Amino acid sequence: ADAAEDDREYPEISAAAEDDLKPSVDHFLTVLFAYSAPIIRGAAEIAQSLLMQMETMYQAGNDDVKPTYRCFIVCLDILVKSGERDAAVKAEQVLDRLEDMYLNDINSELNNYGYNLVMNAWARSGDKIAFTKAQKIMDRMHTVYNDTQNEAIRPDKVSYTALMNALIN
Repeated sequence: ADAAEDDREYPEISAAAEDDLKPSVDHFLTVLFAYSAPIIRGAAEIAQSLLMQMETMYQAGNDDVKPTYRCFIVCLDILVKSGERDAAVKAEQVLDRLEDMYLNDINSELNNYGYNLVMNAWARSGDKIAFTKAQKIMDRMHTVYNDTQNEAIRPDKVSYTALMNALIN
């Protein structure tokens, strides 16, 4: 019997096998964690690509790969640690998407950690506009906190330290 006949004979096995082969958010998160090792060149680009792939698949209707807060944070962490020249810009773009997801999806979460990572990315960037960019991130954090009253988003001492580091670096 060929494979097509086997599928007709055992449709429940075929359907179960297809479900087992579908990627899930856990699969993507595992790969993202693997790329968070500091010695992997190109990890930042791969992490961004994986996150965007998850977002695209989710928007196409695959609820199993809806990016979680943790996926965004691992991607941000990889970007910040990458030392790439444009890491702060890319990290801010990821934060934009995380914030948008939080504001438009009642089942999403957000706290100040992502904002702090991006302000630290700007502080490390060496860019002349680092403080201005970090200040805008701080302003956004205040705005989202004031709009949502989510205590987890309220700036803390790490937030202010990141802002000061952006000023002095």
